[in-house]
Amino acid sequence: MLRIIAIATAAALLIGAAATVATPSLVRVYAESKVDAALKRIRRQTTSVVNRGEVSVELSKRRIRVRDLSIEGGNRQSRTHVGELIIERPTTNAEKLIARRVTFLDITIRSAGETITIPRFELDNYSGPERGLTATPGVGRNARSQADLIGQVSMDRAVAPLIVFMGDETGVRRTVRNATIVKAVNGVIGEASISTVAIEAPYLPPDQAPTTSSIAISAGPIVYQGLDLPTLWRFYAGDGYGDRDEFLKSAKLSNFAAALTLRPGGRAEATAKTVQVEKVALRPLKFPVTTFDPIATKLRLGGPLTPAEIRDQLLFGVDLLRAVSFERIAVAGVQADIAVEGEPRRSARLASAEIGPYADGRIELFTASELNYQQDDGRRAAIDLAEATAFDARGFLDHADRIGRDEALLTTSPTAEEVVRSAPRIGSVELRGLDAAGQAGEIRIAGTKIDLNAPLDAVPQRVAFQLDGLDMTPSERSPLKNWFEAAQLDALRGSTAFSLTLDPERWTLRLDNLIYRVEQFGSLTARGDLMSVDPLLAIATGADLVDKFSAIELGELQSSFKDDGLVDLLIRRAATEAGTPAEVYREQIAREAQAQIFRLFGPPAENSAASAARFIRNPRSVEVTVTPRGPDQRLIDLIRAFDLGPAGLAQVVDVSILGRF
Repeated sequence: MLRIIAIATAAALLIGAAATVATPSLVRVYAESKVDAALKRIRRQTTSVVNRGEVSVELSKRRIRVRDLSIEGGNRQSRTHVGELIIERPTTNAEKLIARRVTFLDITIRSAGETITIPRFELDNYSGPERGLTATPGVGRNARSQADLIGQVSMDRAVAPLIVFMGDETGVRRTVRNATIVKAVNGVIGEASISTVAIEAPYLPPDQAPTTSSIAISAGPIVYQGLDLPTLWRFYAGDGYGDRDEFLKSAKLSNFAAALTLRPGGRAEATAKTVQVEKVALRPLKFPVTTFDPIATKLRLGGPLTPAEIRDQLLFGVDLLRAVSFERIAVAGVQADIAVEGEPRRSARLASAEIGPYADGRIELFTASELNYQQDDGRRAAIDLAEATAFDARGFLDHADRIGRDEALLTTSPTAEEVVRSAPRIGSVELRGLDAAGQAGEIRIAGTKIDLNAPLDAVPQRVAFQLDGLDMTPSERSPLKNWFEAAQLDALRGSTAFSLTLDPERWTLRLDNLIYRVEQFGSLTARGDLMSVDPLLAIATGADLVDKFSAIELGELQSSFKDDGLVDLLIRRAATEAGTPAEVYREQIAREAQAQIFRLFGPPAENSAASAARFIRNPRSVEVTVTPRGPDQRLIDLIRAFDLGPAGLAQVVDVSILGRF
């Protein structure tokens, strides 16, 4: 549409400039000749076929009218008709065309399977070079020079009260009302606005939309600030030269609403109070955006893509993600409701969400607050705050780019090293105020957080996890209900945290700390080391996985347990099953443990055996240290020793037990 309006406007201004120098007696004939000359020039510059109807001039008002202006694109795929074009007070100055007002009436554009109608379009105080309005975004070898031309175009105001897009085959109708541009200087629009935008698809065939039968979307008003058209034209141009320049200072969309009717029956609705975008920057794509049109058409029609087209699609997607950056995108007041026949009604609410800054496949921050989900059958979930930091997909984009350039096979699984290089990274994920309920019961979590240190081109080197304020209550129908009753618990309350560090140089994996606490049970802490841990172990497969796992060597493991009722609970349950009084059973277990430890580990374990017995008799806290018996003791040896029972374990590790009373 920009191309067609631009051509028509340029023709009108050329006509107007010529008419200002004609005498009254010759003005009509002279104007017609200048119109024809202008149309001929535009045909040559744009390869379009341009024709016109009657030309009339009102000298007293310095106004020119051209009726029935028709434009046919050079590819014969677009046709435009302008019922009447009116130019007021046209002049020329320093090789620029100037007009106080240009008005288009009854514009009809037929192109790419749709028809566009614009009853009225006005430009006030236009100023620009003769070819400035004939520049077409993303088309032709002169796209960058066309952007430079647009950079010389200025106007005080442009208004289109109504623009309607109608799909010729789909029946999809898009309506734009009161599109307004305020003060464009050298191709940069100071402010633009749209009062409402609406999209209506009254019927979608099942073969095109298996789950949706109709769509209605509306939004408005929409306000744009600082819209740089030359930057957009260079982005479309696709010559790949230059850095990112700011394209949009800000945009705000209000009152978004969408409604879908579903097959075989149902309805989905979504609304958002505001959507805001800040500081969008673009750099020229590496190829014209129009080169993707054939692939987009095939995707829209559901046709299969060839391997070459899939690679081109990857290249386009990667380049697009690298060409765009933004400071912030935020939404507020989001609400969604889904009702499907035979299913519980579902609804979701989101107070606000924000993402950004973003550049080159990396998102610095994502936050969402007050997310609520519920169903009519009683299931619900809520999160007070969700936050993720430092999401980095640069390695993934590099790998996709290699596939697109046919440097990596599309159908071949990546190697372990390629997985390490290309897997997306994330710095941290945090959730606060979780509250969920379902058929199994209710669960609340005050907060949970995962921190990762995963440099590009390297395996993750540290992971830390923390969960605070766990409170879980089973329902009467929950399979966990019997376990809770046996444990004499109304609810499971506690917290946990751990931290793992991998040293890729020394091949050591360290459990920095493990803290696990459950009310009425106790708390457990642990730390330890494993050696000869190949950094690629986590992504190894087959024989390579077996070899890497078998090479892991045992280090020292230190743990402590502080009892808060778990030992007494276990003894009471075991005593009940054995039909023995609890205290009698406790003494039996204490003596058996002391004798077993002494028998397995010998005289050096005499104190440890006594400490274990004292802990069973009076459970408070105990510290246990496990050390490998040999300098090269393997983890696989410890796993095999479990099959042999305590005697097998004693051949692999030594155990030291120290009670705290």
